[in-house]
Amino acid sequence: MIHNKGNGEESTLLKALSGGDQEAFSYVLKHYRDHVIRICRGFVTNNEDAEDIAQEVFVQLFKSASGIRGEARLSTWLYRVAVNKALNFRRSQVEKIQRLSTEPGKSNDLPAEEASDQQLSANDHRKALDMALNALPENQKTAFILSKYDELSYEEIAAVMKLSLSAIQSLIFRARRNLQDSLRNYYEKNCM
Repeated sequence: MIHNKGNGEESTLLKALSGGDQEAFSYVLKHYRDHVIRICRGFVTNNEDAEDIAQEVFVQLFKSASGIRGEARLSTWLYRVAVNKALNFRRSQVEKIQRLSTEPGKSNDLPAEEASDQQLSANDHRKALDMALNALPENQKTAFILSKYDELSYEEIAAVMKLSLSAIQSLIFRARRNLQDSLRNYYEKNCM
C-alpha cells in the first residue's frame, strides 16, 4: 500500500521532479516502483512485460512531471498512467495475435514461448485466473485489480478511475461475481 506524503511535501516533491531533480526521481522510483509493477502485473501475463510497462510509466513521469496538477496526488497519477499503459499494451498484444492468426500463409499456432506456457500444468491456476480477469469488462477488471493486487481503498480507486465511490463498490461486486462464475465454469469443465 502506498503511503502518500502530505500535500506540502508532495507539492515540494512534484516541484523537484519538474525541475529534473534526480534525487527526487530516485525517491519516487524507490517508493512507488513495486506498486506500479504490481498494478501492471494485474493486466499482463508476465513479469517482464509488467516491468517494461512500469518503466514507461516512470519515463512519462520524468518527462511530464511539470504537467501534474498540484491537487492530484502523485500516487493517483502513477496508478492512472500505469492502468492506461497496461491496457494499451494488452490491446496491442491482442491486435498483434489477431493479425498473426489471420495473415495468409502464417501458422495459426501461438509463438513457442506462449505455447509452452499453456502446456505447463503448474501454471493452470494462474492461467485460469488470468483468463477470467481478461474476460471482465475493463472497468470491472481495473477496479478489481486496484483493490486486490495493490490493496487500494475504494476511495483511492474512485480517485484513480475518476468514478464515484458507489460506482466502485458496484464494479468490484460485479467483478467478484463474474470471476466466481467464470472460475466455477472453468474448473467444472477442466477439473471434474
